[in-house]
Amino acid sequence: MAKFLTILLAALAVGCAGGDTKEASVLEQNDAIDDFIKVAELPATDDIRTGTQVHHTRITDHYIILHDSKKYWLTKYRRKCHELRDTGQVTPDVRHQRNLIRARFDTYRGCRIDKIYEVSEGQAEELIELGNSW
Repeated sequence: MAKFLTILLAALAVGCAGGDTKEASVLEQNDAIDDFIKVAELPATDDIRTGTQVHHTRITDHYIILHDSKKYWLTKYRRKCHELRDTGQVTPDVRHQRNLIRARFDTYRGCRIDKIYEVSEGQAEELIELGNSW
């Protein structure tokens, strides 16, 4: 009986430790992106003006790269955006002007945008790789 309890407690300890590392790595990943923003001194902008369709690449549940045919933007959400994952449900975007996406007021994929940073194509690729490295 004592062996069984020892094995059970060891299995529970390993299971609990495994769950913490995933949550910790997500926090570390978001912190790494925050550090990238500070070190690269990315210029924040209030809005994105585009005449073409905008596409996105997910980095984390808090960050995405928006891009059109010419420019790239790092976009931060106010909260985790679970709608980025393919759930099958489409959440409509809130936009006040047709060719304008504004920070703090508009949504993308149903989640409110908190901040928008202008990035170059190289910085966008580096941020995507940073997101994939975890």
